[in-house]
Amino acid sequence: MKDTLTSRTEILNFGSSGMFPSFYSEYFDIWEFQRAKQKIKMRIVTSKSMKGKIITKKLQTIRFLDMEFKNQTSTFIYDNKVAIFIWTENPLAILIKDKEFSNSNKNYFEYLWTNSN
Repeated sequence: MKDTLTSRTEILNFGSSGMFPSFYSEYFDIWEFQRAKQKIKMRIVTSKSMKGKIITKKLQTIRFLDMEFKNQTSTFIYDNKVAIFIWTENPLAILIKDKEFSNSNKNYFEYLWTNSN
C-alpha cells in the first residue's frame, strides 16, 4: 500500500469490498490521510452491496455496479502498475509493473466505471 502513495496518476480501484480497513484499520486511516495530503485522486468501482458501507473520502469518487458479488480481491491501478490484494486469512499482495498489463486493467476499469452508477 505504501507504493500506491508514490503515484503520479489517480488510483483506479475495482473489486473493493471494504477488506483493507477491516484488516488494517489503523494503517487505513494513515494511508487515506497521506493519499489526500499528496492530492492523489481515486476512483472506485464496487458491488452494490457496499452502498452505504463505504464512506467517500477526500479526492475520491465511488460508483456501484448494478450486480451483486462477493470479492476477496482488490485491484489498484496507478502509474504503470497493478497491485492485486488478496484478502484471505493471511493477506497477500502482488505488484506488477508493466505498461501493457496496466493499460489492459485501465481499459477494464473504464468499462466497469461506464457501466456503474
